[in-house]
Amino acid sequence: MASLKKISISGIRSFNPDSTEVLNFFNPLTVIQGINGSGKTTIIECLRYICTGKSPPDAQHSFVNDPRLLKRTKVTAEVKLSLRDATGNRLLASRKLVATDKKKKLIETRTIDALLKRYNDGGRHIRDINPKCADLDTEMARILNVSKAMFNNVIFCHQEDSDWPLSGGKVLKERFDSLFNTIRYNKALVNIRDIKKDLDREVSEAKTELHHLGGNRTKAGEIRNLLQNTESRLVAAKEKANSAKAQLDDINKKLEVVKALNKKRNDINAQLSVQTKAIPDLEDMVKDCLFKGNDEELLAELRALENNEEDHERLLGEWQNELTTFAVEIERLDSEKQNSWQVIGKLQREVTEQKETTDKRDQLVSEFISDNTIEGFNHYPITKEQLTKLTDLSTMAIKGRVDSLRNTKMRYDDILKEIDDNLSDVTGEQYLLQFQIETSEKTEIELKEKLNSVSLQIE
Repeated sequence: MASLKKISISGIRSFNPDSTEVLNFFNPLTVIQGINGSGKTTIIECLRYICTGKSPPDAQHSFVNDPRLLKRTKVTAEVKLSLRDATGNRLLASRKLVATDKKKKLIETRTIDALLKRYNDGGRHIRDINPKCADLDTEMARILNVSKAMFNNVIFCHQEDSDWPLSGGKVLKERFDSLFNTIRYNKALVNIRDIKKDLDREVSEAKTELHHLGGNRTKAGEIRNLLQNTESRLVAAKEKANSAKAQLDDINKKLEVVKALNKKRNDINAQLSVQTKAIPDLEDMVKDCLFKGNDEELLAELRALENNEEDHERLLGEWQNELTTFAVEIERLDSEKQNSWQVIGKLQREVTEQKETTDKRDQLVSEFISDNTIEGFNHYPITKEQLTKLTDLSTMAIKGRVDSLRNTKMRYDDILKEIDDNLSDVTGEQYLLQFQIETSEKTEIELKEKLNSVSLQIE
């Protein structure tokens, strides 16, 4: 709690301007006693002047020692107050006045200097505060933790104005409003309502944005799943294509073998046709060349011919077996070729479907990039690396935004809780002020009744 230590006065009313009078204050109470005209009220007026900067209302030109009585053109007065603030630091406040004799005019009194010095715990001077950098009246009220209205209407209320509680309703209301800061209280309520409206609007916008981000997150999940499915199908299609290519290479090799066998069969058929055509000629030659030897030679020749015929029949059988084998192999290769063409057609359809899926994926990614204003993805088609990067960026952005919205919601909840607590405190203060006002009104009515009673008794 702030406390007053001592006050020094010079040149105020009956105090000598050429010397300084010092008055020490005691803790917790100082009683000033003296005969009339000894300066008791002057000390209180000096305290009011040093704290509020205001001189007594009935002494605008007589607050400072009259220069005409001292036969001077001007008189300088000074008031100093030593005090300690709530933290225990020492302060020294001083104000100087000058009263100038204007000859034909009234005496002019004005403040020429004001200063507030602050000291630390060791008594070392820290800094000065003057009217050029701060309002000393406001600073003194802050240091003493007393409002200006409390100074003017209660603590330093002049005895001629001490009957203000009996004044009219409007004046009385204004005094009480200034004492209890009702206007500030009303402004605080309005400010709290405005802050609550702004916070409600921001929370609503945050919820809307969170809903939108949730939709984007769902859309990103769909794109991620579609990408994974597309990649898996693409890998499977590539494996099938490689397998089909290997099968096609085997079939081509077998076709080359079949072509070679067909060529060999054609050659054999040609040879067989030539030999078949040569049979009549051979028969004619046989007729022309009848055997003219003896029986033994004929038998030997027959045996040789039979052996040659058996060799020809055996060779002919082998050739027919080879032709049959070649026909079966050709039929099997034709079947494999047909199956290969079916596999190739199926793979081509899958490639077409894969291209359509990729185009659809690029379209969804383009819409997602356009909706979220993401840079660096303007080239199409989108590669796998770009899709992975986009997925990571989207996941990080959504996670960061969700965390930011969660932190914002927590901060708004704390602010709303603080506002609710402040509203509860303000409501309690309002009820207390209302009770005090009602009590004051009752007191005013009782005082008026007593005053009327006293007036009737006097009459």
